[in-house]
Amino acid sequence: MAQRRSVGRYSRARIDQLVRAGAVDAALPDPEGSDTEIQYNNDGVFGGASGLVYIDSGSNTGYSGFGVGGASVTHRITLPDTSGPSGRVLANSYNTYSTRRLKKNIKNIEDPISMVMKMRGVSFDWKKSGLQDVGFIAEEVGDILPEIVDYENNGIDARSMDYSRITPLLLECIKKQQFKIEKLEKKLIALEELYSNKQ
Repeated sequence: MAQRRSVGRYSRARIDQLVRAGAVDAALPDPEGSDTEIQYNNDGVFGGASGLVYIDSGSNTGYSGFGVGGASVTHRITLPDTSGPSGRVLANSYNTYSTRRLKKNIKNIEDPISMVMKMRGVSFDWKKSGLQDVGFIAEEVGDILPEIVDYENNGIDARSMDYSRITPLLLECIKKQQFKIEKLEKKLIALEELYSNKQ
């Protein structure tokens, strides 16, 4: 008889072939939990991880939900809308694709100070948890910089925004302000020299 092997890395079709060949036991555990739940090894049998789902059909195929399921899984990785640790991600760093090889129509941000002056930073309380926080209002930012705001499928209601993408805007503001500061400093030095020469 053929040596029996682990079936963990095989598809169901391949497992059926191995069963017919006598390489594995026919009595395999059935998946647990509801459809789309990610399976895990629970002391040698399948267990359904109710907090982890994988969307395997429709326009969101390949999307995963951690602590959310169904229609709430709207991105490749979706976490719950909670202000506590279960709605957060912790990592050493996050890298964003940024090479010029992926970009075209590259140009400087026009009038960044005017854009920033239209925005407002706010303090607020989250409705679900009551926790106090600071940030922006996505709808307001969307009126100024829609590229960094994520909308619901209707294209109208704002859902979230990418805070990190405000960084280039702030950088250009600093550069503009620094240019003005240096220009004023030169004028001040010139006035001081003019005053000293008159003494």
